[in-house]
Amino acid sequence: SEGGPTRRPQILNRAEVSRSMVANYPRAERENGIGGDPTVWFRVNEEGDVTFRQIASSSNECNLDVAALATAEVVRFSPALNNGVPLEVWVELPFSFRSRR
Repeated sequence: SEGGPTRRPQILNRAEVSRSMVANYPRAERENGIGGDPTVWFRVNEEGDVTFRQIASSSNECNLDVAALATAEVVRFSPALNNGVPLEVWVELPFSFRSRR
């Protein structure tokens, strides 16, 4: 049986992801104080490359889900390791869009 990772993938570019979230936050939603927390599933392979991404749970605001997927394109991961051996895993990552109004 295949065990889970002893080390989960780590986000390698948090500052870039934060900038992308700000850039992708739709203007109308931001200006009207509409926020949300869509969650994205990532399939991360043994090299740490994302091979698949999709909305895992919707924010119930279509434009925020689209913004989360656009931001998800930027996220870079280190590979998961199981006792030092890289393995392919799923990662679930929430994106919190909050207006500063």
